[in-house]
Amino acid sequence: MPAFRHITFGLAAIAWGIVPVWFYAADRIRHYLDPDFHTIALCGGLGMIVLGAFSILTAGEPGDCGHDHDHGDHAHSEPSSTVTLALMILPVLGALYWTQDHYSDAALRRKSIASASSAAEAYFANLPPFSLEVLEKNTTKTGDGHYQLELTQLFWSAGDEEFMSVFDGLPVELEAQLMPEEDTFNPDGKRLRLFRIFMTCCAADAQVIGITVAFPDGPPDIGKRPWVRIKGSVAYETIDGRVHVILHASSFEEIPEPYQERRPGFPF
Repeated sequence: MPAFRHITFGLAAIAWGIVPVWFYAADRIRHYLDPDFHTIALCGGLGMIVLGAFSILTAGEPGDCGHDHDHGDHAHSEPSSTVTLALMILPVLGALYWTQDHYSDAALRRKSIASASSAAEAYFANLPPFSLEVLEKNTTKTGDGHYQLELTQLFWSAGDEEFMSVFDGLPVELEAQLMPEEDTFNPDGKRLRLFRIFMTCCAADAQVIGITVAFPDGPPDIGKRPWVRIKGSVAYETIDGRVHVILHASSFEEIPEPYQERRPGFPF
């Protein structure tokens, strides 16, 4: 292989390898991969850099083109190294430039689980009986009596009569992100969506779990999807034939984004 091709492919490999290493070092990789795969991505990126460097360093060494002929008989037609390098690297640079490290509102809605009510019976089928006593035993409360729950606990309770009987009217505290609510769930314009994103492997398989939050005086000016700690009381509404959780907010405060998300689940 001619030297320029070694150098071209080497530079491309280094460019590709820098991407996961940079995302890992800048802590951006958590937006794209589950934490279990961060180290694998880092090792893969480092391996690509080493491979690229090796290709460049060995570019001047003689090699065999792979078939028998007199090299003086004809000349190989080789593409421009500049064009080749541009075609291999520009798409990567373009993707890095335009990525925003988060989903658009439309993408979040596409990835949202619409309702837990249709799956609640199967989800809770093998769990032991649930009661307020069980909740008290397994859940921390704030100083003012709010149960500190995971968003998934409330989401999956919709449609299960046993869990709804315990949670209905319960004062709770949750931590998640806020975004605008869809018109279907926001008839009076006083509601927002409280959601969290969960990844099994990467951003492509992520699922969005959320509930509706009703603000008595109208939704606050939230900016761009802030992380919040929010308090309120739980209620349930049937919308489009399905049961949905509605949190009637009493107060909230913005908080720093937590580093790692938990996968969807129910601890009881």
